[in-house]
This record gives sequence, C-alpha cells and structure tokens, in this order.
Amino acid sequence: MIYELYDVTSAILLALALFINNHSDILQTPQSSNLLFRFLSLKFSVPGVYCLNINDVADNDQINMEVDIHNTDRGYIGQISVMLGCMMYEFLPNYNRYLISFSSARMFPGFIRFNKHQIHDIFYGIRSFDDVISEVIKKSEFMIYNASEEALEENDYKYFVFPNISKGNYTINHIHDASLEDRKRLRAHLFIGDTDDRQEILRIISDAIEELKQLRNPPDPKMIIKHGNMEADALYINVYRNDTRANKEISPKNANFVCFVDYNISGVTTLLNGGLLPGIWNSLYKEKQDLIDIAWRERKHLGICGRKIGRNELCPCGSGKKYKKCCGKSKQ
Repeated sequence: MIYELYDVTSAILLALALFINNHSDILQTPQSSNLLFRFLSLKFSVPGVYCLNINDVADNDQINMEVDIHNTDRGYIGQISVMLGCMMYEFLPNYNRYLISFSSARMFPGFIRFNKHQIHDIFYGIRSFDDVISEVIKKSEFMIYNASEEALEENDYKYFVFPNISKGNYTINHIHDASLEDRKRLRAHLFIGDTDDRQEILRIISDAIEELKQLRNPPDPKMIIKHGNMEADALYINVYRNDTRANKEISPKNANFVCFVDYNISGVTTLLNGGLLPGIWNSLYKEKQDLIDIAWRERKHLGICGRKIGRNELCPCGSGKKYKKCCGKSKQ
C-alpha cells in the first residue's frame, strides 16, 4: 500500500511539473511569482547542482538564484552559471541582471552576475561562452574562490576551539583564525585589568604575543590557509581593561579600550589603518615597538623613543601636528 502511495504521489508531482513547464505563462502574474520560482528551482536542479532558491529584488531589476554545487572547479562553475543563466532567461526574460550564487561545503560562497545583453547573446549564439565569461571577469562580476582540498580531521572540523588563556595579570579570549594561504594570522582580545603603567602594559602585551604566536590553528574546510604549529606571521590584538559584556568598541570614547596591537613577524604590517575606519584610526596615538605597531587610545601611554625627533617634524603619534606642538610639548 505504501509503495502505491509513493507511485501516485510521484506521478502527481511529475504531471504538475510538466504542466507548469508547458504553461509557465499562467504563472507570470505578481501574485504567482513565488510559486513560479519554486517550480523553477525544482526544474533547474540536476545531480550535483541543486537550486536552493530563486528570488528577485523589489524593483524586478535583478533575478537571483542560490545554488549548492558539488564540483568546485572554477571552469565548471563558469559553464554551469552560463547554462543556468540561459535557463532563467528562457523563462524570465524581462530582468536586467541575472545573478547566480554558489555555495559548497569546501568553498566560500561566491557569485557570477550577467547582464541581460550577455545572456541574450549566449542564448542566441551571438557570442561565445569564453567571450562573455572574460567580460564578466573583467567587470569584477565573477567572484568564485578556490576550494580547499585539505585533508581534514573530523574532530578538528567539528570540535576545534582556541583555548582561553589566563595568567596572573591578564587573560586572552575571543581568539579567531584570520589566516590566508601564505600567512598564519590570529585575532584576539587581551584584558589587562586596571594597570595604567606603560611599561607594565608593554610587558603584558609582549607576554600575550608569545602565548598567541605558538597556538596551533587547524585547516579550514572551505579555503586553503597556512595552518599548523608554526609561529604565527601576524597577530591582531584588541587590548581592554576588563572583560565585560559591553565596552568592546574600539573607540577613543570607550574608557575600557586601551590600544590596538598589530604584530608582524616581518615588522611590516599588511593592514591599512589597522583594519579600522580611517576616522577611528586617525584619532589613536601610534608608535612602533620592534615588530609591534601599537595604536593607543590615550596619548599618555605613548612613548617617544629611537632617533631624535626634530621640533618641526610631524609628530610620530600620527596626530598630523608638528612634534613641538604635540607630544614634544612635554619635552620642552
């Protein structure tokens, strides 16, 4: 009995899909567009390429398709995107742009977006696949990441977490991996308590860097990154006084924020403005300590060291003022 029910249900679904396929014009009203999108999602799905959703923007200028794909080769994804774009154009020819987004368990989400003229030309054989894809790439409408092929330990993938580090005079938590293919990078929060002594703060920062440098990071399931037990290439540390639920904002107005620390094994940062908004970055007081760049919230923690600073030179704190009218005042 149950098998007969399966057969009847399958037959009804197949008949309904065929009917919609042959009479899609009856679903071209605004009230029925969501139903049409659902049926097209079923029609556009094939083994290994599953259409999860179709929707459009409010002004009907762009139609979007979300796709889960197994084969993550960029060339294959490009071919599939053209095929899906043409299928959408056949049923939905009145949009100006056709965006297909791709996701996979081993790849960061990406997208390919065509304009109506590109899809029209491919659909009618006016232009070649290679020509249109090259144009899409040139216009930065092709954003497909290389998938990770790293062998994964199941426990690393499912259960790995960075440890919280607690010492007598500081704690470290909120450790996150920000590694790239050629750089091992970690982000973290450092809490130093109420100490206000510059040298003590610098000692804590130095100790925290030594702790973080040696942490192992696992491979990423979606992209190729530098990982393992090697020393970190870069560390980005937000330094606060107390670990409260609030007051984690990096801002000159946040009294709980002490400084931002940018450690690089080469001594040269790769972050523009410390990865912060220019307005915030320019309001902080910067200095260099060996391989560490520090951006302090308060000028009182700033140290002027190294070569002699000329009175009429720009102040090394980054204020934009001359040294004699900024940090040099206290030296006069």
